[in-house]
Amino acid sequence: MMILQKGKMEDGTVIQIEDWSEDYSFKEYADTIGAYPISKIGYVGQFKPKKGETVRMQYNFKSTDEADKAFTELIEGSKTLKDFETNLYDKRYKDCV
Repeated sequence: MMILQKGKMEDGTVIQIEDWSEDYSFKEYADTIGAYPISKIGYVGQFKPKKGETVRMQYNFKSTDEADKAFTELIEGSKTLKDFETNLYDKRYKDCV
């Protein structure tokens, strides 16, 4: 995995465009956004997100252009992570943000 671009949302959440295509042949180039928000709720379990801790969220897109557009919208503040809930890889933790 390569990190291609890093940024910060208005609320301080760090986000980055990631390229997993060299690791996984089914992935498109730079089609993933990794986000690191502070979890708003906690889950029971050793490896589950805890309230108030940074959690990694992965958002998968159909193309580089789609991921890049979402990244820009997140940085500019015109969209939030909730707006991209359908792209969230692990939807069990959608309520963290």
